[in-house]
Formats: sequence, structure tokens, C-alpha cells
Amino acid sequence: MHLRCLFSIFFLSLFPGLAQAVTEQTVYPSGSSDQIAINQALESAYNAGGGTVFLSAGTYDIDGQIKIGSNTLLTGDSNAIIRVSSSSSQWFPDGTGIIGAIKEPLNNVEISGFQVDGNCKNLPRSYANSGNGDHNAERLIDLRASSDSFSNAISIHDLKLYDAFSDGIHIAFAQNVNIYNVFTSDCQHSALYYVDVLQGEINNNEVSGITSDCIRLDNCQYIKVHDNLLYSFTGDSNGAYETGQNGLQAGDQGFSHGGGSPKPDHTENIEIFNNTFAGKMLRAVCLDAAGKQDGNNIYVHDNKFVGITGINTSGISFTNPPTLEQSENIFDILKQDFSFRYPNTQTAINASVDISYYNNSYNPHSLVYVDGEGLTGVKYEYNGLSTTHYFSINDGSSDLWTGDLQHRGNAVYLNGSFDAKNLQVTCYNSQGYCKITSFNVIEINDNSNQVLTPRLWAFVGTLVILGLYIYRNLRRVTRW
Repeated sequence: MHLRCLFSIFFLSLFPGLAQAVTEQTVYPSGSSDQIAINQALESAYNAGGGTVFLSAGTYDIDGQIKIGSNTLLTGDSNAIIRVSSSSSQWFPDGTGIIGAIKEPLNNVEISGFQVDGNCKNLPRSYANSGNGDHNAERLIDLRASSDSFSNAISIHDLKLYDAFSDGIHIAFAQNVNIYNVFTSDCQHSALYYVDVLQGEINNNEVSGITSDCIRLDNCQYIKVHDNLLYSFTGDSNGAYETGQNGLQAGDQGFSHGGGSPKPDHTENIEIFNNTFAGKMLRAVCLDAAGKQDGNNIYVHDNKFVGITGINTSGISFTNPPTLEQSENIFDILKQDFSFRYPNTQTAINASVDISYYNNSYNPHSLVYVDGEGLTGVKYEYNGLSTTHYFSINDGSSDLWTGDLQHRGNAVYLNGSFDAKNLQVTCYNSQGYCKITSFNVIEINDNSNQVLTPRLWAFVGTLVILGLYIYRNLRRVTRW
């Protein structure tokens, strides 16, 4: 008997995949307190040294925390929904997420496949603020360790997270963390939030912000944030001010709102690229710690900024949050191919270029305006830099600027003295392109050195005549 057990242990040690297969479990919804069955499966996997827990399709009503352990995969059907029960008491204050850890720190954890519904629309609003600050309660996924013992290797992907008083995902004190293919809607604090995370990626997510940042990185290092769609609904920042949220914030905690505790690491080596920012944001990218700490290297490049004007989101706030359908509609628009591959055919386009050149001593600059029929895009090139303005997208409901040159409204802004030889303008329509070689330049000269301009002479003359008139009438009054 003992020999048989020893042989089994030796055999499983040669094939660890078979040992893990023993802990693969499937959970089914019962309709109430479903966290009990889920936690029993997760604890069993943890005690066995690791394993997989699969949630079958259906709604799992929970009135307590779900706890995951190291070396565990929690996954499920795309129609499996973990939902906070509307009859729950307040069991998720600050520090207790809907999904948390059995024991910290966590190692080799993966969460994927299903949905988490915070159900905040059907809960008392007082639940949101039962922590250190407003909207710090009801984080949907909250995995945090400590500054002297970091978690390692956390992967969260292919989830749908929505309707929560606080963060969609909050990861603190960890390394090698990856979040991708996650959809968030109406997560009323930061949707995706890293605190002192060292090395990882946030990519290919669809994130809608409402009262705080879509993505926030505090005291993080070696993080790449790329290929995300970030939309900010109008609203207010926990009642503080309208459009108080940023698309993405990176910095040392405490710079933005004056709070936070000291962290062992400073913000550095962050790369932000190929993201699409849309909606009415306080800032698309807010770099709080840039230049304030030694060793910062925050690199922002090749992002897209889309103005969507044809979608009615007025009145949206944390007291009147967006619906899932509204967020999905936003992301359907942002998923369009913004590369705009025009036919490589030269064609005749009726367009004109008007340039206002402000030739003054204190701020010389030019504004370049393009007007034409049937235009779908204009590319501006000047002194080795370029930008492209795409418009008439979605039947005129949005436009897009990409590139290095600044713009003011629908005009490109060129700083410094203007040289027409360095400017190239290419117009596009559905048939092809046309390079515009003739520019209408209006030079507005600097008159600041003139002591009295003709307009000033006229103004002074008017004042003199008015003064004489008042003086004569006052003398008449005193004689009476």
C-alpha cells in the first residue's frame, strides 16, 4: 500500500499537469450566496497547490467576498455574471474587494472570461463612501500585498466589469501584472488602477471613465500602456467639479489630490502609446510626477485624440451613470479603423489654404486654415513635423487629429516665423489626394512699438472732447 502511494507521488511529480487536472472544478449558480460554492472550489484549488475553477453560464448572486489563492485560474463562460446582491448589507468597505485574496501576497494568479456586476444602481449610495475618501468602497477586483512583500505574476483579461462604486481593478504592490481585453463601464473611481506595480502591461482594454481616471498608475515602474480605447463621460469627480477625470494619470501618489501614503518606488520608465482618448476629459494624459523625481522616464507617443460630438452624454454623472449600452455604443465607434487608407491616386480637389501670419516680436505664429468640397482629411507638413486632420467621420459626428503639430480649433498652429517653402498641405477625399501648392497668406504686422496708433489717436481725441464737454457743463452748474 505504501509502495503504491510512493509510486503515485513519483509519477505525478514527473507529470505536474496531471496533478493540476485533479483540481479542475466547475461551479453552477444557485441564486443566493453563491460566493460560498465559488470559495469552496477556490480554497480546494489553493490547498491542493493550484488549479482551475470554471464558472458556468448564469448569474451568481453574492453577499460576501470571493477569495482567490496563489497558483489559481478563476475563469468562466462569457455569460457567467458575478453580481452583488441588491439585498446585501455593506460588506465591501475600503480594502475589501468583490474579488480579493485568500492570503497575501499572491503568486501566479489568472482571472478571465466572465462578468462582474457591482449592481451599484440598486444599492444605497452611502455604501460608496465607507472608506478612506469618497468612492473607495466596492472595488470589483482588489488584489493588494504590502511594500515589503510583493505579489508576482497576475494576469487579468477578457472580463466585463461594470456598475461599481469604486475601481474596476485595483492592484497594489505587485510585479509582472498584465491586464488586457477588459471592458469597463460605470466604475466610479479609477477603472484600472496600479499602485506600486513593477513591470507589466495594460493593453487592448475598453475603458469608460465617469468620476475618476480611466487608467491610473501610482508609483509604478516599467509599465507599458498601449492600444486601449479610453472614453470619459461628462459628469463630476465625486461632486468636486465637472469633467474631473483624466484619461490616464501617471505619477507618485499624493500629487494629484494631496493624499496617499509613501511608497518605496518612484514613478519611472512608463511608456504610453497607440491609445485612443475620447470624450470630455480634464486631461487626456496627466503626468503628475514628471520632472519631480530623479530617474523619471515617462514616454508618451503615437496616441490618438478623438472628439465625439454626435453622442448625447449630457447629464451623465455618478448619480446618473451611463448604461452598458451607452458604453458599448461608444466603443463600437472608437473601434473603427482610424488608419484611413486612401486610394493612392492623385485627383483634382477644390480646396484652398488660408494662412494668418502674426508677425509680432513677442509671439510670432501662424494659423493654417483649409477649406474645400468633399474633404475627408488634410495632412499638414512643416519643418519635418506633420499632423493629419480627419473629419466627416460617422456622418460628421466626430473628427480626429493625429501627429506632432498643434492645432487651434480647425486650424494648424505653427510657432515662430513663417516660411511658405517649408509648408506642404495634402487634401484627401474618397477618390484620392491632391497637394495644394498655392497659399493665401495674410500677414498681421507687429504695431507694439508705435507709441500712438491711429486708433489710439482717435480714442484719445474722443476722451479730450468728452472731457471738455463735461468741464464746460460743470462750470455752468457752479455758476447757478
